[in-house]
Amino acid sequence: METARAWLDRVAEEDFGAGLAGLPEDAKLRDHGLDSLDVLELTMAVEDAFGCEIDDAEVGDIDNVTVGRMLDLLERHAGLRRA
Repeated sequence: METARAWLDRVAEEDFGAGLAGLPEDAKLRDHGLDSLDVLELTMAVEDAFGCEIDDAEVGDIDNVTVGRMLDLLERHAGLRRA
C-alpha cells in the first residue's frame, strides 16, 4: 500500500505540477506551487480517492497548509501510513 507521503508527492506532481518530494513537513504548499484553489482541489482529491469527507476546519487556513497537515489528513481520513 502506498504511504501518505508517496500519495501526496505523486498527486501533487501529476495533478498540479508541484514537486513536494523531499520537502520538510513544515513546508507550506503555497510556497511550492500550490495556491489556495489547488489546496482545496487536493483536499477534494483525497475525499474522492478514499471515499471520505474532510471538514474545512480540519484543513485550517487554506493559505498556510503544510506538507505535514496534508499528511495528517491522509493518515486520519485515508488510513495511510505517514511514511
